[in-house]
Amino acid sequence: MVGITFVKSDDCANISGNLTIMDDIKFLFIGESANMTCTMINKQTINNYSVENLNIRVNKCGEIKSMHRQIGQKNGSKEIHVRDLIEDLPCRDQILLDYVCQYDRKNSKLTLTENIHFLFIGESANMTCSIQKQSIQNFSAANFYVSVKRCGANHPLPKTLIETSDLMEMYVTDPIRDLHCEDQNQIKLEYKCVYETMNGSSCPVGETDLIYFDFPPSPVNKSFRCLAYNWSNMTCWFDLGVVYRGWNVPGYTKVDIKVKYGILGMTGKLEEQYIKRDGTCLKISIRNNKFMLINVQMDINITNEARKVSNISIFKFNPRDFVKPAPIENLKYIEKNSTAIKLEWYHSNSQMSKKFRIQYSSEYDPKGSWMVRNLALI
Repeated sequence: MVGITFVKSDDCANISGNLTIMDDIKFLFIGESANMTCTMINKQTINNYSVENLNIRVNKCGEIKSMHRQIGQKNGSKEIHVRDLIEDLPCRDQILLDYVCQYDRKNSKLTLTENIHFLFIGESANMTCSIQKQSIQNFSAANFYVSVKRCGANHPLPKTLIETSDLMEMYVTDPIRDLHCEDQNQIKLEYKCVYETMNGSSCPVGETDLIYFDFPPSPVNKSFRCLAYNWSNMTCWFDLGVVYRGWNVPGYTKVDIKVKYGILGMTGKLEEQYIKRDGTCLKISIRNNKFMLINVQMDINITNEARKVSNISIFKFNPRDFVKPAPIENLKYIEKNSTAIKLEWYHSNSQMSKKFRIQYSSEYDPKGSWMVRNLALI
Protein backbone atom coordinates (compact mmCIF):
# COMPACT_ATOMS: atom_id res chain seq x y z
CA MET A 1 0.00 0.00 0.00
CA VAL A 2 1.32 3.47 -0.82
CA GLY A 3 0.22 6.43 1.32
CA ILE A 4 0.85 10.12 0.67
CA THR A 5 1.19 12.99 3.17
CA PHE A 6 1.79 16.73 2.60
CA VAL A 7 3.55 19.50 4.50
CA LYS A 8 0.75 22.08 4.46
CA SER A 9 1.40 25.75 3.77
CA ASP A 10 -0.41 26.92 6.94
CA ASP A 11 1.57 24.54 9.18
CA CYS A 12 5.27 24.98 8.44
CA ALA A 13 6.16 28.58 7.60
CA ASN A 14 4.26 28.69 4.30
CA ILE A 15 6.50 26.04 2.76
CA SER A 16 4.76 23.15 1.04
CA GLY A 17 5.12 20.83 -1.89
CA ASN A 18 2.62 19.32 -4.26
CA LEU A 19 3.38 15.57 -4.28
CA THR A 20 1.76 13.59 -7.11
CA ILE A 21 1.87 9.87 -7.91
CA MET A 22 2.19 9.81 -11.67
CA ASP A 23 0.02 6.74 -12.32
CA ASP A 24 -2.47 7.63 -9.56
CA ILE A 25 -2.26 4.08 -8.20
CA LYS A 26 -2.53 3.87 -4.41
CA PHE A 27 -1.91 0.12 -4.12
CA LEU A 28 1.20 -1.54 -5.51
CA PHE A 29 2.54 -5.07 -5.48
CA ILE A 30 6.04 -5.85 -4.24
CA GLY A 31 8.28 -5.65 -7.29
CA GLU A 32 6.39 -2.72 -8.85
CA SER A 33 7.52 0.92 -8.62
CA ALA A 34 5.99 4.09 -7.19
CA ASN A 35 6.66 7.02 -9.57
CA MET A 36 6.07 10.53 -8.23
CA THR A 37 6.90 14.20 -8.72
CA CYS A 38 7.08 17.15 -6.33
CA THR A 39 6.72 20.85 -7.26
CA MET A 40 7.17 23.67 -4.73
CA ILE A 41 4.23 25.93 -3.84
CA ASN A 42 4.73 29.49 -2.51
CA LYS A 43 8.38 29.68 -3.54
CA GLN A 44 8.23 33.44 -3.11
CA THR A 45 8.09 32.98 0.70
CA ILE A 46 11.58 31.41 0.72
CA ASN A 47 14.71 33.52 0.54
CA ASN A 48 17.16 32.26 -2.10
CA TYR A 49 14.92 29.35 -3.05
CA SER A 50 16.77 26.39 -4.63
CA VAL A 51 15.24 23.21 -6.01
CA GLU A 52 18.36 21.44 -4.69
CA ASN A 53 16.81 21.68 -1.20
CA LEU A 54 13.61 19.92 -2.29
CA ASN A 55 13.38 16.28 -1.20
CA ILE A 56 10.95 13.37 -1.05
CA ARG A 57 11.26 11.13 1.99
CA VAL A 58 9.63 7.82 2.92
CA ASN A 59 9.01 6.08 6.24
CA LYS A 60 10.16 2.45 6.17
CA CYS A 61 10.17 0.44 9.40
CA GLY A 62 10.21 3.65 11.46
CA GLU A 63 13.22 5.17 9.67
CA ILE A 64 12.82 8.28 7.50
CA LYS A 65 14.90 7.99 4.33
CA SER A 66 15.60 10.54 1.61
CA MET A 67 15.13 9.17 -1.89
CA HIS A 68 17.28 9.43 -4.99
CA ARG A 69 15.78 12.14 -7.22
CA GLN A 70 16.03 13.70 -10.65
CA ILE A 71 15.44 17.42 -11.27
CA GLY A 72 13.23 18.44 -14.18
CA GLN A 73 11.25 21.46 -15.35
CA LYS A 74 7.60 21.79 -16.35
CA ASN A 75 5.69 24.99 -17.24
CA GLY A 76 8.62 27.11 -16.04
CA SER A 77 8.64 25.48 -12.59
CA LYS A 78 11.41 23.19 -11.43
CA GLU A 79 10.33 19.90 -9.93
CA ILE A 80 11.88 16.65 -8.71
CA HIS A 81 11.08 13.12 -9.90
CA VAL A 82 11.43 9.98 -7.79
CA ARG A 83 11.00 6.31 -8.58
CA ASP A 84 10.83 3.94 -5.60
CA LEU A 85 10.96 0.17 -6.11
CA ILE A 86 8.48 -1.50 -3.73
CA GLU A 87 10.36 -4.13 -1.71
CA ASP A 88 9.40 -6.50 1.07
CA LEU A 89 10.19 -4.96 4.48
CA PRO A 90 11.72 -6.74 7.49
CA CYS A 91 9.03 -5.18 9.75
CA ARG A 92 6.18 -7.54 8.92
CA ASP A 93 3.40 -5.35 10.34
CA GLN A 94 3.95 -2.35 8.00
CA ILE A 95 1.55 -2.33 5.03
CA LEU A 96 1.61 1.43 4.31
CA LEU A 97 4.42 3.57 2.86
CA ASP A 98 4.24 7.23 3.85
CA TYR A 99 5.86 9.65 1.35
CA VAL A 100 6.49 13.32 2.21
CA CYS A 101 7.69 16.18 -0.01
CA GLN A 102 9.72 18.71 2.03
CA TYR A 103 11.87 21.76 1.45
CA ASP A 104 15.00 21.80 3.64
CA ARG A 105 15.84 25.30 4.76
CA LYS A 106 19.46 26.30 4.20
CA ASN A 107 21.57 25.89 7.36
CA SER A 108 18.64 24.15 9.09
CA LYS A 109 19.55 20.65 10.24
CA LEU A 110 20.12 18.30 13.18
CA THR A 111 23.75 17.16 13.55
CA LEU A 112 25.43 14.70 15.91
CA THR A 113 28.61 16.49 16.97
CA GLU A 114 30.67 13.27 17.06
CA ASN A 115 28.80 11.42 14.28
CA ILE A 116 28.55 8.27 16.43
CA HIS A 117 25.33 6.34 15.91
CA PHE A 118 25.93 3.63 18.53
CA LEU A 119 26.38 4.61 22.16
CA PHE A 120 26.77 2.64 25.35
CA ILE A 121 24.49 3.20 28.32
CA GLY A 122 26.27 5.76 30.50
CA GLU A 123 27.60 7.78 27.54
CA SER A 124 25.94 10.92 26.13
CA ALA A 125 24.54 11.93 22.75
CA ASN A 126 25.68 15.45 21.84
CA MET A 127 23.98 17.27 18.97
CA THR A 128 23.30 20.67 17.49
CA CYS A 129 20.39 22.02 15.47
CA SER A 130 20.24 25.30 13.60
CA ILE A 131 17.44 27.16 11.85
CA GLN A 132 17.16 30.31 9.72
CA LYS A 133 14.99 32.68 11.73
CA GLN A 134 13.97 34.73 8.67
CA SER A 135 12.27 31.72 7.12
CA ILE A 136 9.68 31.64 9.92
CA GLN A 137 7.19 34.40 10.58
CA ASN A 138 7.19 35.63 14.20
CA PHE A 139 9.99 33.25 15.14
CA SER A 140 10.08 32.24 18.84
CA ALA A 141 13.03 30.41 20.43
CA ALA A 142 10.64 28.76 22.91
CA ASN A 143 9.08 26.79 20.02
CA PHE A 144 12.44 25.47 18.83
CA TYR A 145 13.64 22.22 20.47
CA VAL A 146 15.03 18.69 20.02
CA SER A 147 12.92 15.75 21.16
CA VAL A 148 13.77 12.09 21.73
CA LYS A 149 11.40 9.15 21.36
CA ARG A 150 11.59 6.76 24.31
CA CYS A 151 9.16 3.93 25.00
CA GLY A 152 6.86 5.21 22.24
CA ALA A 153 6.61 8.79 23.59
CA ASN A 154 8.43 11.99 22.51
CA HIS A 155 10.22 14.01 25.20
CA PRO A 156 11.71 17.50 24.67
CA LEU A 157 15.32 17.80 25.84
CA PRO A 158 17.03 20.60 27.82
CA LYS A 159 18.77 22.99 25.44
CA THR A 160 21.35 25.78 25.19
CA LEU A 161 20.69 28.47 22.55
CA ILE A 162 23.15 30.70 20.68
CA GLU A 163 21.64 33.45 18.49
CA THR A 164 23.16 35.38 15.59
CA SER A 165 21.58 37.88 13.21
CA ASP A 166 20.06 35.23 10.95
CA LEU A 167 20.56 31.88 12.73
CA MET A 168 19.35 30.28 15.94
CA GLU A 169 21.61 27.41 17.00
CA MET A 170 20.73 24.91 19.71
CA TYR A 171 23.03 22.57 21.66
CA VAL A 172 21.66 19.43 23.34
CA THR A 173 23.25 16.70 25.49
CA ASP A 174 21.24 13.56 26.26
CA PRO A 175 22.70 10.96 28.69
CA ILE A 176 22.00 7.44 27.39
CA ARG A 177 20.29 5.36 30.07
CA ASP A 178 18.56 2.02 30.27
CA LEU A 179 14.85 2.05 29.42
CA HIS A 180 12.06 0.31 31.28
CA CYS A 181 9.43 -0.01 28.55
CA GLU A 182 6.87 -2.72 27.98
CA ASP A 183 8.84 -3.48 24.83
CA GLN A 184 12.17 -4.68 26.24
CA ASN A 185 13.51 -5.07 22.70
CA GLN A 186 13.76 -1.32 22.02
CA ILE A 187 17.32 -0.83 20.81
CA LYS A 188 17.29 2.66 19.28
CA LEU A 189 16.46 6.26 20.16
CA GLU A 190 14.91 8.63 17.62
CA TYR A 191 15.97 12.29 17.77
CA LYS A 192 14.33 15.06 15.78
CA CYS A 193 14.68 18.81 15.67
CA VAL A 194 11.28 20.54 15.71
CA TYR A 195 9.76 23.98 15.36
CA GLU A 196 6.19 24.32 16.65
CA THR A 197 4.04 26.82 14.78
CA MET A 198 1.45 29.12 16.35
CA ASN A 199 -1.35 26.64 15.58
CA GLY A 200 0.49 23.78 17.36
CA SER A 201 1.83 21.91 14.34
CA SER A 202 5.28 20.31 14.77
CA CYS A 203 7.50 21.01 11.76
CA PRO A 204 10.65 18.89 11.33
CA VAL A 205 13.94 20.75 10.89
CA GLY A 206 16.21 18.52 8.80
CA GLU A 207 16.12 14.74 9.01
CA THR A 208 15.51 12.49 12.01
CA ASP A 209 18.67 10.97 13.53
CA LEU A 210 18.78 7.50 15.08
CA ILE A 211 21.12 6.39 17.85
CA TYR A 212 21.34 2.71 18.74
CA PHE A 213 22.32 1.77 22.28
CA ASP A 214 23.16 -1.11 24.57
CA PHE A 215 25.21 -1.92 27.67
CA PRO A 216 28.95 -2.20 27.08
CA PRO A 217 30.31 -5.78 27.30
CA SER A 218 30.98 -6.39 30.99
CA PRO A 219 32.66 -9.18 33.01
CA VAL A 220 30.38 -12.08 33.90
CA ASN A 221 29.75 -12.44 37.65
CA LYS A 222 32.28 -14.85 39.15
CA SER A 223 29.62 -16.66 41.20
CA PHE A 224 28.01 -19.40 39.14
CA ARG A 225 26.48 -22.84 39.63
CA CYS A 226 26.38 -26.00 37.58
CA LEU A 227 24.48 -29.27 37.65
CA ALA A 228 25.59 -32.50 36.01
CA TYR A 229 22.82 -35.02 36.60
CA ASN A 230 24.20 -38.53 36.93
CA TRP A 231 27.56 -37.54 35.37
CA SER A 232 26.09 -36.40 32.03
CA ASN A 233 24.44 -33.38 30.32
CA MET A 234 25.92 -30.63 32.46
CA THR A 235 24.09 -27.28 32.70
CA CYS A 236 25.65 -24.11 34.15
CA TRP A 237 24.06 -20.79 35.09
CA PHE A 238 25.98 -17.50 34.99
CA ASP A 239 24.97 -13.97 36.05
CA LEU A 240 25.60 -11.43 33.25
CA GLY A 241 24.91 -8.52 35.60
CA VAL A 242 22.91 -6.55 32.98
CA VAL A 243 20.18 -7.26 30.41
CA TYR A 244 21.79 -6.69 27.00
CA ARG A 245 19.16 -5.22 24.66
CA GLY A 246 20.67 -6.25 21.35
CA TRP A 247 21.47 -9.82 22.41
CA ASN A 248 22.63 -11.74 19.30
CA VAL A 249 21.04 -9.13 16.99
CA PRO A 250 23.36 -8.68 13.97
CA GLY A 251 25.57 -5.64 14.55
CA TYR A 252 24.80 -5.59 18.29
CA THR A 253 25.85 -7.70 21.26
CA LYS A 254 26.74 -11.34 20.65
CA VAL A 255 28.13 -14.11 22.84
CA ASP A 256 30.74 -16.66 21.83
CA ILE A 257 31.41 -19.55 24.22
CA LYS A 258 34.30 -22.00 23.98
CA VAL A 259 34.65 -25.07 26.17
CA LYS A 260 38.17 -26.39 26.74
CA TYR A 261 39.02 -29.70 28.38
CA GLY A 262 41.92 -32.12 28.66
CA ILE A 263 45.65 -31.81 29.10
CA LEU A 264 46.13 -30.75 25.47
CA GLY A 265 43.56 -27.97 25.78
CA MET A 266 41.09 -29.48 23.32
CA THR A 267 38.45 -26.86 22.41
CA GLY A 268 34.84 -27.23 21.39
CA LYS A 269 32.50 -24.40 20.39
CA LEU A 270 28.95 -24.64 21.69
CA GLU A 271 26.11 -24.64 19.21
CA GLU A 272 23.58 -21.82 19.58
CA GLN A 273 20.73 -24.05 20.77
CA TYR A 274 22.74 -24.85 23.91
CA ILE A 275 22.98 -21.18 24.93
CA LYS A 276 19.90 -19.50 26.42
CA ARG A 277 19.36 -16.18 28.19
CA ASP A 278 16.60 -15.08 30.54
CA GLY A 279 17.14 -11.53 31.79
CA THR A 280 20.61 -11.45 33.35
CA CYS A 281 20.83 -15.27 33.59
CA LEU A 282 22.93 -17.07 30.97
CA LYS A 283 22.23 -20.81 30.74
CA ILE A 284 24.82 -23.05 29.08
CA SER A 285 24.22 -26.76 28.43
CA ILE A 286 26.86 -29.29 27.39
CA ARG A 287 25.49 -32.47 25.83
CA ASN A 288 28.57 -34.59 26.42
CA ASN A 289 29.87 -36.73 29.27
CA LYS A 290 33.55 -36.75 28.21
CA PHE A 291 34.17 -33.69 30.35
CA MET A 292 33.54 -35.75 33.47
CA LEU A 293 37.00 -37.29 33.31
CA ILE A 294 38.92 -34.00 33.26
CA ASN A 295 38.81 -30.35 34.28
CA VAL A 296 36.88 -27.84 32.19
CA GLN A 297 37.50 -24.24 31.15
CA MET A 298 34.69 -22.04 29.77
CA ASP A 299 35.58 -18.84 27.91
CA ILE A 300 32.57 -16.51 27.68
CA ASN A 301 33.33 -13.75 25.16
CA ILE A 302 30.74 -10.93 24.96
CA THR A 303 31.29 -8.61 21.97
CA ASN A 304 29.62 -5.42 20.80
CA GLU A 305 30.01 -5.59 17.02
CA ALA A 306 29.10 -1.94 16.38
CA ARG A 307 31.86 -0.54 18.60
CA LYS A 308 34.27 -3.49 18.25
CA VAL A 309 34.53 -3.91 22.03
CA SER A 310 34.86 -7.30 23.76
CA ASN A 311 35.11 -8.69 27.27
CA ILE A 312 36.20 -12.27 28.03
CA SER A 313 35.39 -14.02 31.31
CA ILE A 314 37.19 -17.33 32.02
CA PHE A 315 35.86 -20.02 34.35
CA LYS A 316 37.88 -23.11 35.37
CA PHE A 317 36.36 -25.89 37.46
CA ASN A 318 36.06 -29.62 38.06
CA PRO A 319 32.67 -30.83 36.74
CA ARG A 320 32.64 -33.69 39.26
CA ASP A 321 32.11 -31.09 41.99
CA PHE A 322 28.64 -30.42 40.54
CA VAL A 323 27.40 -33.98 40.03
CA LYS A 324 23.98 -34.95 41.33
CA PRO A 325 23.74 -38.76 41.11
CA ALA A 326 20.52 -40.49 40.20
CA PRO A 327 18.82 -42.39 43.06
CA ILE A 328 19.66 -46.04 43.57
CA GLU A 329 17.12 -48.63 42.45
CA ASN A 330 15.92 -52.07 43.64
CA LEU A 331 17.24 -51.79 47.22
CA LYS A 332 16.60 -55.06 49.09
CA TYR A 333 17.79 -57.18 52.00
CA ILE A 334 19.77 -60.26 51.10
CA GLU A 335 20.68 -61.37 54.59
CA LYS A 336 20.56 -59.98 58.13
CA ASN A 337 21.30 -61.22 61.67
CA SER A 338 22.32 -59.77 65.03
CA THR A 339 25.81 -58.87 63.84
CA ALA A 340 25.52 -58.14 60.11
CA ILE A 341 23.24 -57.01 57.31
CA LYS A 342 23.69 -57.68 53.61
CA LEU A 343 22.16 -55.26 51.07
CA GLU A 344 21.86 -55.23 47.33
CA TRP A 345 20.98 -52.36 45.00
CA TYR A 346 21.40 -51.10 41.46
CA HIS A 347 22.67 -47.78 40.12
CA SER A 348 22.13 -46.63 36.54
CA ASN A 349 25.70 -45.32 36.09
CA SER A 350 28.13 -48.19 36.47
CA GLN A 351 31.17 -46.45 34.93
CA MET A 352 31.91 -43.56 37.30
CA SER A 353 33.39 -44.03 40.78
CA LYS A 354 30.92 -43.41 43.59
CA LYS A 355 30.69 -43.29 47.35
CA PHE A 356 27.55 -44.59 49.08
CA ARG A 357 26.57 -43.47 52.57
CA ILE A 358 24.53 -46.05 54.46
CA GLN A 359 22.61 -45.17 57.64
CA TYR A 360 21.29 -48.04 59.72
CA SER A 361 20.19 -49.07 63.20
CA SER A 362 19.92 -52.50 64.84
CA GLU A 363 16.72 -53.89 66.25
CA TYR A 364 18.94 -55.61 68.81
CA ASP A 365 20.20 -52.28 70.13
CA PRO A 366 17.89 -51.19 72.98
CA LYS A 367 18.87 -47.55 72.44
CA GLY A 368 18.01 -47.67 68.70
CA SER A 369 21.14 -45.70 67.84
CA TRP A 370 21.76 -44.80 64.18
CA MET A 371 25.11 -45.67 62.65
CA VAL A 372 26.76 -44.62 59.39
CA ARG A 373 28.87 -46.62 56.98
CA ASN A 374 30.59 -45.20 53.88
CA LEU A 375 31.23 -47.50 50.95
CA ALA A 376 33.43 -46.37 48.05
CA LEU A 377 33.23 -48.05 44.66
CA ILE A 378 36.06 -47.24 42.27
